[in-house]
Order: sequence, then C-alpha cells, then structure tokens
Amino acid sequence: MEIFKTAIRIERTSKSSIFSQVSKGVVHIIQRGVLKPNDRLPSVRKLARILDIHARTVVAAYEDLEAQGWIETLPRKGVFVSSVLPTIKPIKLRQNNEARMDRPTTHESVKRNQKTSTKSDLIVDDGFPDHRLAPTDLIVREYRRLMKKSHAIRAATFGEHTGAEELRVVLSKFLRETRALPIDESNLCITRGAQMGLYLICRTYLKRGSKVLVGEPNYRFANDLFKECGAELIGVPVEKDGIDTNRIAQICAKQKPDLIYIIPHHHHPTTVTLSPQKRIALLEIVEKYKPMVIEDDYDYDFHYASSPILPLASYMKGQDVFYLGSLSKAISNALRLGFICATPSAIERISQLRRLVDLRGDTFFELAMSNFIKEGEFARHLKRMNRIYNERRDLMYELLNNNLADRITLMKPNGGMALWTTFHKSIDLKSVSAKAREMGLVIDDGTFYNTTKVNLNSTRFGFASKDEREINRFVDILQILLKR
Repeated sequence: MEIFKTAIRIERTSKSSIFSQVSKGVVHIIQRGVLKPNDRLPSVRKLARILDIHARTVVAAYEDLEAQGWIETLPRKGVFVSSVLPTIKPIKLRQNNEARMDRPTTHESVKRNQKTSTKSDLIVDDGFPDHRLAPTDLIVREYRRLMKKSHAIRAATFGEHTGAEELRVVLSKFLRETRALPIDESNLCITRGAQMGLYLICRTYLKRGSKVLVGEPNYRFANDLFKECGAELIGVPVEKDGIDTNRIAQICAKQKPDLIYIIPHHHHPTTVTLSPQKRIALLEIVEKYKPMVIEDDYDYDFHYASSPILPLASYMKGQDVFYLGSLSKAISNALRLGFICATPSAIERISQLRRLVDLRGDTFFELAMSNFIKEGEFARHLKRMNRIYNERRDLMYELLNNNLADRITLMKPNGGMALWTTFHKSIDLKSVSAKAREMGLVIDDGTFYNTTKVNLNSTRFGFASKDEREINRFVDILQILLKR
C-alpha cells in the first residue's frame, strides 16, 4: 500500500477538493499500469489512515471513481479496479520530445462555409451557454477599472503575441488545479475561442497530404479545416463509449497518421465520453506510434454524473500533444476566449502565426478575465452553472424521453450542453425542421452533422441556454409535429 502514500499527495491549501485529489491520484496509478484490472484497493478506513484524511472523504472519492468506471465495489468483498479495463504495461513518458513540432508551415486561402441564422421566437441551438446568466456586470466593471490604469493601457498598446502574461499565469494555475496539466505560462497561447486555436495548429503543422485520423461522425468545422489544409481524413467510428480504439490501432499499424484529432470529453456531436478502458488503450497507441495529437476539450467544465475525467494531455508528458480549451463556453459565446496548451517551442511557433491573424489580441478583456479567475468569481460561476445546466439537462431529457420515446432515440449525457437525438427512420428530420420554423421553432435539420455519406437523421438539442419555460414550449411544439 506504499504506492498510495507516495502517489497521492494531499494539498490541503489547493482549491481542488480533497476527495477529488484522491480520485485523480487513483486514476493516475491505474493509468501508469501499477494497478491492474481486478486488483484490490485499500478499504475506506485503511486508505483514510494512509492519507490521514476523513473516511467520508475516501467514500466520496470511491463513489466518484465508480461513477467514472474506474473501479467497482463487490458486496462483502471490497473495492477493486474495474475488471473491464485492459491490462497495460507501465507507461514510459518521454521527455523534451519536440522534434515533430518543427514541421514546415503551410498557409493557404480558406473558403468559409457559413450557415444562415434565422430569427425566431425560439431557437434550439447546438449547445450554447445561457448568455443571460453570464456575469457580464462583473466583467464590464473590471474592464472599466482597467481602462483607467496606466499599466493596463500600456499592456494593451504593446500586447503579447501569446496573450497577456497575467492571464497565462493565472490560467496555468487554474488548469493545474482543475485538470492536473503539468504546465506554466510558457505552455499557453491565448486565442479568441477554441476554433481559432485549432486553426493556428493546423495552419502551422499540417501540409497537403497529411493524414489526419478523426471520429465518424466528427466536429464539422474541424473536418472542414483539415480539408482546407489539404489533409487526408481517415475516419474511425464513434461508439457508445467513445471512438473505436481497436480500429485506431489497426490504422496506425498499417498507415501511420500524422495527427489524431480526439474529443474524449463530451464528443461532438454525439456527446459520448471516452471510457476509461479506451482512454488507456489510446494512451498506449500514442506512446507506441507517436503521432501528433489534438485533444479538443471545448466544454470540460460541465460534467454532472461525476467529477470531470482528467484530460489525456495530463498523462501525455513529453508527447506531441496540443490541448484545446475554451472559456467562452463557460460564460457566453459572445465573449471569445480560448487557449492552446503545448510545449514552449510549439507555443512560440503557433504564436508567430497568431500575431499575423490577431496582432495584439484583446488585452483588456484578457486582463479582466485574469482578475475574474484570480478572485474566485470564475469558479463560483462554474459551480452555479453546473447546478442550473444539470437541472435543464434532466428536464429536457425526461420530457423528450417520456413523451417521444417512440419517435426519437436519445441518451442522457454525463455532461456538456446538448442532447444528441436520433429520429426514427420513418421521420424526415428535414421536413420536421421546415415545419417547426412555421410554428416559431428553429431546430437544425441534421445535415450539418452528416460528416460522412451516411444520413444520421440526428441533431443536437442544446439545453443549457434554455430555461424551464422554453424547454417545455420546445417539447410541446416537437410533440405536435411528431404526433401528426
């Protein structure tokens, strides 16, 4: 049991709860291959003694781990590592491997495909935050305060091509505490949303003929961007527990991809979360074949069934991994702020392109967000939004499932902001969408999510931006349309 004492270090001054620290520590031990499937874990009392914490804290950590699928409790026997996890060898992490980060840069003209938005009484979006709940008063107040400060004016005048240093310092600390990313400010480049981050990476490292492995279906704008860079897409099915890692291994063995693009946390569009066993398998594949990896974690902050699963990037030390995130999803889509996390040399290369695209960035906003995070307002806002969005998810799911189960199929996602909904094959989603507009409801007709030749007849229903009254009205109209 010595491994638990050395591998799990309790930081009592950390903003991260103690039970969460224990949970993440156990996951690290399993990921490293120290604990195998069916291995027994210490009892609650024993682990509490080892770590010098309260037994109730261990109970909370074990419940969290079981909800995530890492462990299982057997009555009258004890707590064990899940039997469905694959047996792995201890992961060896390479250090300072940045050779692949020095690939040539290619810039090409970009054709933009834009969907026309329609004004209506009720628009059910793709999964946006509720801008009405955004703490705009606090941010605007901080913005105004900064505009009177000479140091802020000076910073905005000159700017930094990786983003305001103050924000990168504060954000790196926040990401270390919440996502166990072993980073500092040199690992971050601030962007205007995660999509801009994806653009900068692709334009810097992809070239015509690059092989990019993506899920099927996949985030449409990512696919479009890869194609604009001249890349060849290799599709891999996305299953109920995430992308098919067996298929990834087969592809890597035959034709080494230059890049693997993954959305392990609330996959877009299907909302599924990559299971623990597949996460382990994917880590082994990356270690063996060493492709570049883009981990798109656009809505990490919203997870309801358990604490969020740690990013794969937190385990890929020394690997060629780019971790993408967004703060816009936590506040409002109108406030564009995202980040890229990578090695310092990669950040330097990417930031040179960022300078051409966005010379100085929005320094005032970056400094305002820095203080917003530093003062704890961001964490409080996230806690409030998780509670509200959780309630909205439950309400929309229950209304749809209880009233339209014979017309649609949907699953209850662990987190995120939308429900992935598949319509019965006898229902034409395009027709439903057109008729809904006549009744004052806008829903996507599903074609946006058909990133392959297959018509999925599916769409995303965003619940986060809709209050109880709006959700009820939406379901009422949909019932009328589908029951005709």
